[in-house]
Amino acid sequence: MPSDDPASTPSPVATATRVPAAITVGVCVMRKKCEKLRPLLAEMTSGGDMTVVVFEQQSILEDAVSDWPVVDVLVAFYSKGFPLAKVGEYVRLREPFCFNAIGPMSELLDRRAIYSRLQQIGVAVPKHVVYDHLGGGEGLVLREDYLEVSGVRINKPFVEKPASAEDHNIHIYYPPSVGGGSKRLFRKVGDCSSAFYPDVSEIRRDGAYIYEEFLPTEGADLKVYTVGPKYAYAEARSPVEPVEARKSPTLDGRVVRDPSGKEVRFPVLLTAHEKDVARRISLAFGQMVNGFDILRAHGASYVCDVNGWSFVKSSSAYYQARGLPASSLLTHGDRTPKQKLKMRVRNAKLLRCFEAHGVGRGCAEAKLKTPVQPQEVVGRPPVQLQEVLDLVEELLAESDAKLAPGSENSSESEADGVPLGKLRQLQLVLRRGPFGGLNRKLQVKTVRAAEGGRLEEALLVAKWGGELTEAGRAQAERLGRSLREQLSRADGADNLLHLHSTFRHDVKFYSSDEGRVQLTAAAIAKGLLELAGELPPILVSLIRKDAAANALLDDSSAVSAQASEIKRVLHGLMQQPPGLESEAELAERLVPTRLPALLAPLREVGSPRARVKAVHEQAGRLLALLRQLRAQLGDESTGCPRGERKSLPGTFPEPSDRRRVRAPLEITRDSPRSPEIGRAVGDEYELYGGESLFLALQRWRKLTTELHRPRKDSGRARSKEAELVAEQADCHPDPRE
Repeated sequence: MPSDDPASTPSPVATATRVPAAITVGVCVMRKKCEKLRPLLAEMTSGGDMTVVVFEQQSILEDAVSDWPVVDVLVAFYSKGFPLAKVGEYVRLREPFCFNAIGPMSELLDRRAIYSRLQQIGVAVPKHVVYDHLGGGEGLVLREDYLEVSGVRINKPFVEKPASAEDHNIHIYYPPSVGGGSKRLFRKVGDCSSAFYPDVSEIRRDGAYIYEEFLPTEGADLKVYTVGPKYAYAEARSPVEPVEARKSPTLDGRVVRDPSGKEVRFPVLLTAHEKDVARRISLAFGQMVNGFDILRAHGASYVCDVNGWSFVKSSSAYYQARGLPASSLLTHGDRTPKQKLKMRVRNAKLLRCFEAHGVGRGCAEAKLKTPVQPQEVVGRPPVQLQEVLDLVEELLAESDAKLAPGSENSSESEADGVPLGKLRQLQLVLRRGPFGGLNRKLQVKTVRAAEGGRLEEALLVAKWGGELTEAGRAQAERLGRSLREQLSRADGADNLLHLHSTFRHDVKFYSSDEGRVQLTAAAIAKGLLELAGELPPILVSLIRKDAAANALLDDSSAVSAQASEIKRVLHGLMQQPPGLESEAELAERLVPTRLPALLAPLREVGSPRARVKAVHEQAGRLLALLRQLRAQLGDESTGCPRGERKSLPGTFPEPSDRRRVRAPLEITRDSPRSPEIGRAVGDEYELYGGESLFLALQRWRKLTTELHRPRKDSGRARSKEAELVAEQADCHPDPRE
């Protein structure tokens, strides 16, 4: 006879026997799952009006269903190895009341069937496509930024889910505009549930997969538990420590556990719409005890999975919430120098390329920041940065081909009116590292157009640099941790991370569309929420950078007049000799509000004119060292194969490829590695962040020259001096940057 003690292991059942009791509840699950049910079963039998009969695993797998116990109520659910069809046969034979209907459980094993059923009952699911790589299907198009199946496009970042709901190896692929790579989610192993692979972007092709839009949930995913159609309870995962609270495994993959080893979660209040969704799912799948996942994004709720039997394992049903309103406006961290290159373009091939994007035909300006322009630019074919690079290199090759044997181009030579020196600089900028909107962009502006809008001349502006440095990332993370500690000290606990999930969901991160600002915001979020892992997944999941956020942070029109007046005052102060005003007098003029945050950098700068002079001298020393390095490297470092184009007069030629190298200042071809400067490898030399020596030398020559000019150009010099003084106080720059 089977045991009525849920804590014991029952003996095999030889005959169909009804256990005498008011209600008999049969538990037909695999042994491993039964262990987790013991506390629940003990609670069910504590009133004395219920008897629990546990079906032994060996009997489930080997005995005929006619030999299984006869029960009034059946608790059964699928796990690996569970004979679902056999249990269905038992239900048809004995007709017990089933907590969870057996037939629909087969649907829960296939994510395609789950999504189909959800759509049938009017429940929102993420935009998705389905493709079977082994089924000989057609219509799959895979590009760097998106995947398309039968004309339906899913842009990166997208989620790749195996069709089998039992396969929990889910991958997320990120676009190159945020650094690329992929994140792999898997069943929790210890304290880890995902891992980031920065160099892996290839999808799997070994079966059927769902490819769905990655929804920016700002790090929160909800687990909803239902008991029948009228009761639903929801929790959110915690990030990193028991005091923290909202996080999806798509962020850093770390699992937070309490002292007993259970994953830490916190209760969440469901909206009226979400409660109705829970009711519909419970009825449609016939699962009285059920669990499903909700993603909150774009002001809506999407169901991304239905699990079947699930229940809350912890005993806590209520979590004390305390609100802690807080808001901060922060600037980006330490960055590399921002650089710009302008050139007028009259070359027909380049102009036709720009026209394809609408420039000259009702569009005065276009910005190219990604390898392919966003699909939502309706009616405009994509213009690729790679296409511009190809055309530039074609122009340079044509110019070289016209040279007489043994002669060479000068930097003043032109190709269709564009100086070759500028074309080669543009080539270097576009070849510098992998393409991406976080490290460079091109702007094209109409200069002259013929009647009908045909472009005759355009201004091409290349902008690069201004990238967040490693020091800047560390600064931002420290700032995030500091903010968390300050908020914690306000009330003696980690308030921000201890908030009830409903309020915690309203913690927002906004960023302008500048790459350095986005990465800074992601690093601050990482420190504030004490996340782990790389920044791209955090950026995609938590940082809001849409048009509304950009307008909030990047519109300076309302203060343009005040900004011009501030620059005028700064220009005048630049010309005052040291000692003309005391530190107190200077502070009174510049910081009448006496804010300590502004007085501190002013004291550090001291006399603006003396500081600018010191900066000019230091820039001159650096320029001399760069020239010395060029002389030491000699012709072997030109990046040009022997017999081909040599260095331009007064410049240093471009490297032969884009490998990242570093070297010490005192350098030979066999010089050892030095982390401070760089290293020469073969015929190439690059500095921090992949900048070529050619570009660095040009940049510092231009900066040093413009910083100090003869009296007739003093106005321009004053402008540059003002910019440098502003850089000295870059710990308090314009937050809109």
